[in-house]
Amino acid sequence: MEFADCKNIAKELEQFNPTWYEDPIRMNSPQALAEFAASTSVWTCASETLGSRWPYKDMLDRDATHVVMVDLCWTGG
Repeated sequence: MEFADCKNIAKELEQFNPTWYEDPIRMNSPQALAEFAASTSVWTCASETLGSRWPYKDMLDRDATHVVMVDLCWTGG
């Protein structure tokens, strides 16, 4: 699925008032996630698939995520 498709789907789903979109795109680009987050009124969630606390900080600093779902075993406690 292309990035533009993800943004279009997110826009269409807004009418159902989801709480957040969890990992709406691959979690390997904070900049792309920030662009996605800016394209919708629904919060974006970065889940426990990130390997340490530093990717979460980078995403929060870029306003790429509004909700962080952390697995303490994966992120170093």
